[in-house]
Amino acid sequence: MDSFEFNKIAGAFLFSILLLMGVRELTSVMFSPEAANPASYPVEVADSGAPAGGDAGAVADEVPSLAALLASADIGKGEKVAKKCAACHTFDEGGANKVGPNLYGVVSRAKAQVDGFNYSGALSGMGGTWDFETMNAFLEKPSAYAPGTSMSFAGLRKPNDRANIIAYLNSLGSNVPLPAADPVEVADSGAPAGGDAGAVADEVPSLAALLASADIGKGEKVAKKCAACHTFDEGGANKVGPNLYGVVSRAKAQVDGFNYSGALSGMGGTWDFETMNAFLEKPSAYAPGTSMSFAGLRKPNDRANIIAYLNSLGSNVPLPAAE
Repeated sequence: MDSFEFNKIAGAFLFSILLLMGVRELTSVMFSPEAANPASYPVEVADSGAPAGGDAGAVADEVPSLAALLASADIGKGEKVAKKCAACHTFDEGGANKVGPNLYGVVSRAKAQVDGFNYSGALSGMGGTWDFETMNAFLEKPSAYAPGTSMSFAGLRKPNDRANIIAYLNSLGSNVPLPAADPVEVADSGAPAGGDAGAVADEVPSLAALLASADIGKGEKVAKKCAACHTFDEGGANKVGPNLYGVVSRAKAQVDGFNYSGALSGMGGTWDFETMNAFLEKPSAYAPGTSMSFAGLRKPNDRANIIAYLNSLGSNVPLPAAE
């Protein structure tokens, strides 16, 4: 092989190498991969209701109780919400049934008891009354509260909307006293920040001390919450609840002509200061199954004041000695 042939072969080999290198550089320019920018394609996650970095429980804790929502409810806004129901219900006293029953006086009314209305089996077999809690549960999602109900309304998701319409319905001939709203809660344990629950408990005076400084006038004002269901004058008629004249030291469930629930009628004993205080704090805890829908009085001073007021109505039992 002469030098000319060798040079041709060497040149072709070098050209091939240069061509391959050129192609590689060209493709790296045209198709250069870069790290993905995480801000370019934000990925949405399901909304758990929790703030970033938190958990769902933190949000749930921020939802006020029904008692608190009812305490600040707006009847006017409730009337507007009720317009969603006007196609199927009437709201005036004596109003006709439509697709749904008339709703005048519905709060505290027995379920499925409007004359002339044909209820579905889901409600007619349920029993009980429409108190605030059951109305709230039903209005949130009727199909969940009463599976099989013929009511097609999906429900009211917002707690404020439910509280407003319940307050409006309560104003229509029911006027049931609203449950007592808890004061603003501090820390989960009920203790002030940096303290402990025991410190709070130690600051609560005894019932005897509270009664010794009780204000009968304030108790009479507190008792107005009960006036829709009870009378207080001597010989007063029974209403939704029994007459309360002379209740302190009276035997439990012994007012003539009043039909007590089994929760109280089988209890025995008398209404002394301690039992009245326990009952007024939370009736459903003191007498599970009681038909009394009142949530209770959380503040010890309110309970002492109303007990002192009731004691002044024909009982006049000597107060216990304060330590």
